[in-house]
Amino acid sequence: MHSERSILPSPFQLKLGALIVLFALAYSGAISHMVRTWSTSNTYSHGFLVPLISIYFIWMKRGALSSLSSKPSLAAGPVAVAATSMLLAAGHVSSLVIVQQISLVLALPALVLMLMGWGFLRALALPLSYLLLMVPALDILIERIQFPFQLITAKMAAGFLQLFNVPVFLNRQFIEMPNITIEVARACSGVQYLVAIIALAIPLAYLNHTGRTRLVILALAVAIGVVTNWLRVIFIALWSYAGGEVLHGPMHVFQGLFVAVAGFFILFIISMVLTRSERRSGKSGPEAKTASSYGAFSMSNAAFAAGALLLAATAAYIHLHKTEPVPLAEPLRRLPLQIAEWKGADRASRGELPFLMKGADSELYRTYTGPSGREVRVYVAYFTAQTQGRELVRHEHAAMFGSERTIELPYGEGSVMANLAAYSGPRDYRILYWYSINGRHVTGRVKAKLMTLVDGVFRKRTNGAVVMIFWDATDEVEAGLDLERAGFIEALLPAIESRISKFETEEIA
Repeated sequence: MHSERSILPSPFQLKLGALIVLFALAYSGAISHMVRTWSTSNTYSHGFLVPLISIYFIWMKRGALSSLSSKPSLAAGPVAVAATSMLLAAGHVSSLVIVQQISLVLALPALVLMLMGWGFLRALALPLSYLLLMVPALDILIERIQFPFQLITAKMAAGFLQLFNVPVFLNRQFIEMPNITIEVARACSGVQYLVAIIALAIPLAYLNHTGRTRLVILALAVAIGVVTNWLRVIFIALWSYAGGEVLHGPMHVFQGLFVAVAGFFILFIISMVLTRSERRSGKSGPEAKTASSYGAFSMSNAAFAAGALLLAATAAYIHLHKTEPVPLAEPLRRLPLQIAEWKGADRASRGELPFLMKGADSELYRTYTGPSGREVRVYVAYFTAQTQGRELVRHEHAAMFGSERTIELPYGEGSVMANLAAYSGPRDYRILYWYSINGRHVTGRVKAKLMTLVDGVFRKRTNGAVVMIFWDATDEVEAGLDLERAGFIEALLPAIESRISKFETEEIA
């Protein structure tokens, strides 16, 4: 009888299994997108390890957890779970994947609170908080510090090269030597490997050390991540200056992955040395507690029913709620080929410009030439409905566009706002762009997402357009908008707006 009972799952395990299935159904989109990010991004490739490390943290606490009594919070818990469910729904409707993924991480402590109580939530604070490192939520911060890190890396590399008597001239992120010019590109800033080494330093510090030594390990992780990347760029420059044909060295030993592995190895060695020092002084990291009281956990039927109901309702909404595609009232191709004195011609190729949109339902890409011979390219992308991977607002634009500012454009008897930005690539462009949602010009990315969210929830529609007007920056003296192009844009605006917002204005009215 005893062995038979041990084979069968306990009531707690059955309830937990059912909740896991419902949770996976509700968050399937967020989970799949997160896994794709881990698979394709060097910055978040450590994401595969984060859940496993979090589970190991929980296993280390199994004895302490078994000594706690289950006291479900049926007041604050359901409210917290419902809030995370609404956050998930908002992210789903607005196609904001990052919001869905943050909802996933917040839903776990909310469920622990509702199902098991405050004691379990406090005990699991570290494993649950650590899960934040698997979410690509740091992109905004990374984008902001990426270029400063490029400049610092280039400056440090140039300084070291001068110590080796290498003639070098530093031009922002470009290291110019007599025989070659090396750019410290975004991938060479070292930020992505800094995130990874910190993610691994946290369990290393927690499991092997105590007190201030944990902070020392984390500080060393940051220093090692930065310095090893500096050394990588220095070695690449020395190798190239010496005549090395392959930029990343023989067998690509100077690639970022090799440097990351070297950084991890150095950190592990330092951790081992500090661990031995702590043991000699009678200190060591936390040990797994396997108290004799370790036994089966329990979950009240009321807490289980509340959790199952909320997760089932969330999963049903996510999979059944569909936005309705809204087609254009008039095809974009009917935009006149002559605007004022400017004559247009459709462009067949658009692949050379990475800032153009992906997955749009309707596109217009055209060049207009003015009386003086100056050219302006007009690009309009319209989405009948936005979904994951087909969003109107691309966060990559924040990184691609520099010197961005908002300017005022004359429109009818009034004016509208638009963003004027610079793009640097094989060719430099000035780009004037805005979003069109509900017949209104929107310049802010966050505002555009919020408007899409409101439309999706209350109108079941997430359609919208982005308009880009850009020109070659090399033929102008000033960085702003010249009068000839400004006149063309003033004449162009009514023709574009009548095609991408006519139906919206009529519906709102």
